[in-house]
Amino acid sequence: MNFSITGDLASSLMSRRTSASLKSELQRLTQEAGTGRVTDVVRSTKGELAPIASVKRSLALLDAHATSASKTALKLTSQDLALQAISQQISELGPAILTAANSGPVAFDAAISSHADRFSGAVSALSSKISGSYVFSGVSVDTAPLAAADDMLAELEVVTGGSASAADFYQRIDDWFNLPGGFDQTGYLGSDANSDPLEVSSTETIHVSLTADALEVKNVLKDLAVLSLVADGAFLGNAAERKELASQAAGSLISGTKDLIEVRANVGAQLERLSLAEAQNASERYALSESYNQITGVDLFETATRLEEVQLQLESLYLVTARTSRLNLTEFLR
Repeated sequence: MNFSITGDLASSLMSRRTSASLKSELQRLTQEAGTGRVTDVVRSTKGELAPIASVKRSLALLDAHATSASKTALKLTSQDLALQAISQQISELGPAILTAANSGPVAFDAAISSHADRFSGAVSALSSKISGSYVFSGVSVDTAPLAAADDMLAELEVVTGGSASAADFYQRIDDWFNLPGGFDQTGYLGSDANSDPLEVSSTETIHVSLTADALEVKNVLKDLAVLSLVADGAFLGNAAERKELASQAAGSLISGTKDLIEVRANVGAQLERLSLAEAQNASERYALSESYNQITGVDLFETATRLEEVQLQLESLYLVTARTSRLNLTEFLR
């Protein structure tokens, strides 16, 4: 009769190897069941890693697009809110001043005085910031786009000093805002350069180019400045010139209000394009995530079944090992 005898040492080593193998597989299966992904991608893909690399590159690009889209959305929204605030301040101002110009001097002065702060309000709105960055300064996001309202009004008082008529007064202010050496030098403090266009999706690029020195914005500021100077005493004692100056500014402000609406419409159009780009990004991200899950994902039912099998095998091994370790001569002779 032939006997197959496995020594105690060999049996112990075999048991340890089996135990270590089962523990390793148990740990792997537990991790895969918890994450839903394979732990060894190289083995699961048989070394074909190119598809995973491609998906990861595409997801990284989507992350970059999402960051650009988020920053752009914040800036455009902030610009829109600022323009909305200015529009609300001036929407009825032009007609109201024209009506006041046809009234008596006392009523006219009262109406003008009640709107004296509209210029400083517009300057404040255009100096709005988001996340510490000025939104109407071009690339100079750390610099306020405009000088202080009082400083600009003080300079305009000097510029208009000695004006012979309301028309002359208005023309000097118009020149300061639109000719070199005036507003562009001491009024607008932002950058003439705009930030580069931003890729917000694989097919959409948005360029936020609106600054506080845009012609439409300057025209509104100009007329509000004129009304502020009238309220501060321009042509004081000459009601006719005061009314003529205010009427000219009010008429121009009505046209400027319409231009400002068009500027807001352009900003709104950019926000709409941005919204569509974000929806496209979300769709692409979903598709890429599904592809990544197909490559790296595990069958949770199959994994759970195998996990239970390994647990039972490990428990059985522990039970056998425990029984074997209690065998000795005394137990054998019983």
